[in-house]
Amino acid sequence: MSRHAARIAAMRAVYAMQFSNIQDMSRNQIFDELDLEQDDVQYFEEVLAGTELHKQEIDKHIENNINNWKMDRLPKVDLAVLRIAVYELLHRSDVPEGVTINEAVRIAKTHSTAKSGRYVNGVLSSINKEIEKNCP
Repeated sequence: MSRHAARIAAMRAVYAMQFSNIQDMSRNQIFDELDLEQDDVQYFEEVLAGTELHKQEIDKHIENNINNWKMDRLPKVDLAVLRIAVYELLHRSDVPEGVTINEAVRIAKTHSTAKSGRYVNGVLSSINKEIEKNCP
């Protein structure tokens, strides 16, 4: 399975949800539009559902770590990337933190602005430290 492809698809879906109600689309429409391989579907579904289920918790972590920024000023792609990565940091113990952060940076560099990779890295590193500090 290519989790990278599943993360990109999830980022696109989370991005789209910022503008429309993706839940109104049929499952097949989502998969057709995102061009997922069958092996990527389960991870995509888990990440998308988890990101949506824990959105308030995720957004609180992001908001607490975007120094001198407001959530509504973040580029929408960066916000989608951050939401998926923070979900993984908080709720996917099967994914090493370094993998989550590196994948998010890679996706941000490819799909957003020139400065997005560095910004996403900084925010996620801060969030990861915060999570580690608060873990028992």
